[in-house]
Amino acid sequence: MNSLLFLFLSFFFLHSSLANFDFYMLSHTWPPSFCLKKNCKGRLLGKFTIHGLWPQNNSSPQPAGCTSNYTFKAEDLPAKLKTDWPAIIGDDTDLWKYEWNEHGTCSMLTPNEYFKHSLALYGKPGKNIKDILAKAKIKAGEELVKRTDIEAAIKNHIKKEPQIVCDPTKEYLLEIRICYDKSDNYKDCASYTTSCNEEVRYPYRIKL
Repeated sequence: MNSLLFLFLSFFFLHSSLANFDFYMLSHTWPPSFCLKKNCKGRLLGKFTIHGLWPQNNSSPQPAGCTSNYTFKAEDLPAKLKTDWPAIIGDDTDLWKYEWNEHGTCSMLTPNEYFKHSLALYGKPGKNIKDILAKAKIKAGEELVKRTDIEAAIKNHIKKEPQIVCDPTKEYLLEIRICYDKSDNYKDCASYTTSCNEEVRYPYRIKL
């Protein structure tokens, strides 16, 4: 095999494998739960914000830290990231760069396309996760909430199963993840019920 053919095949198989993930998972974080044991910023938002958009496979291993020909440049990113994908701790740009290097590089998109796609999927339900829960009479506060009620509220809105994630104590609602096929249609996420107790806390605010 001559060197030119070898380089061509290497390029082809590398890029084919990167494009061969099965679906996207968009993780929505509830900042008050995230900040229970973190040194969070004062601009804590009272809505679910983006943690990340992750290309996923139907079985392990999951794609991460892929090779990309595209360079991350913060100045090229959408301004809306500041409100919908803020760093709850640390620097915004550091978070976005980390998520790009770890997950965005596996999307086969440019950084600008990846972050725009993330924002588009974040807005796809038509309202924030907080408002979807509120419509089902699930509001942040002191009372315990059934995990199954949270799952049902999201499923009733998007017609597919979400993934519910809690903090390490399994007591506090930390994230709600929504899955999409490559055509951006909702799809069922894999169950992750062991992450949470049967009843969880959905805190309204914490002291910063």
